[in-house]
Amino acid sequence: MSKKTSENPNRPVEERLAASLRSKAEMYSQAKAMSEVLFPPINAGDDPSVGAKAESMVASASCMIPSKNSARRLAYSTMAEAVMKLTVQGVIPNTVNFIVTGGKNPITLESAKGADFFGRQLSCSSSRLDFHSESEDNPIFVAIASGCQNSKAVESHNAILQDQALLLLGADTDRADLISPKELEAFSHAIAELSIKPYLLALSYIAGGGIAASSAQLADSLGVGMDISAGKIPGRKRTTNLDQLLFSESPGRCLAVVFKSHKNEANKLLRSHSIPCREIGTTNGNGVLNIHRGRTSLCSLEIAELMFSHSAPRIHLMPTEGVSASKTVDSASLKQPRYFKRHLKSLLSSEEVRNEFQLLRNRLEDGEILTMSAQSGGRFWKLDPRQGAILAMAAAARGLAISGVEPRFSVIGIPAPSDDSDSIRISRETISGFQFSAADLGLQVVSRQFISSEEEPLVAVVGDPVAEKNVLTPVFQNTEDFILMLGSHRGELGGSTYLKEIHGKEEGPPPASDLEVEQRIREILITGAKVGLISSAAAVSRGGLAVTVAQMILLSEDGIGARIHMSSKIRDDELLFGETQGLCVITVKEKDIMELERICMRIGVTCTAIGRVTDKALYTFNNLLSVKQSELRDAVF
Repeated sequence: MSKKTSENPNRPVEERLAASLRSKAEMYSQAKAMSEVLFPPINAGDDPSVGAKAESMVASASCMIPSKNSARRLAYSTMAEAVMKLTVQGVIPNTVNFIVTGGKNPITLESAKGADFFGRQLSCSSSRLDFHSESEDNPIFVAIASGCQNSKAVESHNAILQDQALLLLGADTDRADLISPKELEAFSHAIAELSIKPYLLALSYIAGGGIAASSAQLADSLGVGMDISAGKIPGRKRTTNLDQLLFSESPGRCLAVVFKSHKNEANKLLRSHSIPCREIGTTNGNGVLNIHRGRTSLCSLEIAELMFSHSAPRIHLMPTEGVSASKTVDSASLKQPRYFKRHLKSLLSSEEVRNEFQLLRNRLEDGEILTMSAQSGGRFWKLDPRQGAILAMAAAARGLAISGVEPRFSVIGIPAPSDDSDSIRISRETISGFQFSAADLGLQVVSRQFISSEEEPLVAVVGDPVAEKNVLTPVFQNTEDFILMLGSHRGELGGSTYLKEIHGKEEGPPPASDLEVEQRIREILITGAKVGLISSAAAVSRGGLAVTVAQMILLSEDGIGARIHMSSKIRDDELLFGETQGLCVITVKEKDIMELERICMRIGVTCTAIGRVTDKALYTFNNLLSVKQSELRDAVF
């Protein structure tokens, strides 16, 4: 591999560089394999965690948080990494959101504090995407940054790429502290301005492997070599050693290749934003990475041979139509009482339902208008990875639509597979589920990566902002409003909270999904919100229809109740607690009910009047339930 072995006595530098490139190649190989399945075609040099949809660009970064002591720092640096990924695309982020699993885990709470502090320091908006997760140990932190692409095009040119200037932008190499949000913001603005200059030839974020590995990859993408002077790489300390200079992963840095005749102009632009800029080398035409210190050659490697040798083997994760076998629940064997009041109160007080309800309540109290919704694979994914992934994508999209927000694109994280056949099968089925649901729901997957193998798959769906007057909430607004159900209730109990909490069983199969109907219901919700036909809306989730209506009462003013009466051929427990996916409960004024029914008929969605909002502080459901509002509150609070 060495071009001039006799001139290169410092073999450890070459070996370290080769090992670093091998590690990076292996890290990205799984993500690229997933990308080819989910989002073809993809160029060899693309970062799977960065993608575009229309005028928006999204980047994500993730890490596992092993301890409370490291939580804030890792959360902080992961958010900075997501921002930097956008920055080198010339995009200034306007939102930076984050997901952290683990519920009330102390590590999770500490991670959120670090991310919240980071977000408050940025000029763009920042928020946490909360959702219930069954995983508690070693939380996964995912940062999602998004912004608008610069519409001003860079002038095209047939550039001579050899003998051009290689610039190092940003902080010193051995910087120990994290880049501050204000520094990062200034960096973003500087790079956005630089990215539209015709003299810029290439830009690369310095990450794993430091300057040595990043320069090799940059040279490979341009089809040139690099001559780098290690003596020109800045360090804060004179004692900074060679290993730190070449392989340090200090934050807040990137490499740029510019026309040599314009390097002073680039330097002036960057320094006007207080961004340090140093020329550390040049490109060459012989395809060799040369690193030297003074007259001593430290490294002389053929770029093509180096990158080819350390390209990771392709991992075949093609989608499969097969599904996992899960134990099937026998509904007939489940005993039913005559009245279900005790069961309803048990479900409302269960940890899973209470956590989900508390997240919803917090959003309402904060007055937050969602433009991004997150969901984990959860219980359904454990029963059937493919169907669980489909249901997770659909639930995340539904989480926006139920508020009157149009879902646009998605960001996903899939547990990294190990070498065993069962792990590969689970990955294949999960990817297949995400691929199928994203296509059917019209959601482009713009950012995707593998996360810890110990986690559930994660999906976040991003939507368009809406005016506050068009936002729907699950709060009953008017007494005597009609309560309608959108969709057909099949009463599936497989994987349900009712089955787990009341009967102590975790069996399948998961509920079926009808993504075509999901899209139709989405259209009704968004249209109804815009024209003011719908007063309130909620998606049927954990605990089924009975729990969803109870939660709407709990979120409403004192004295509000609901009277539900509906006939059905399914069992009583299936009617009350079955978790049919896609069902939505809405309320409309009496004068608007015929107009809404006409819209549903035109679009092709079943719309059933199931009851009315009352002012009696009492919740009744057929002759199966009769619960006072105060009793519901006692069960939850």
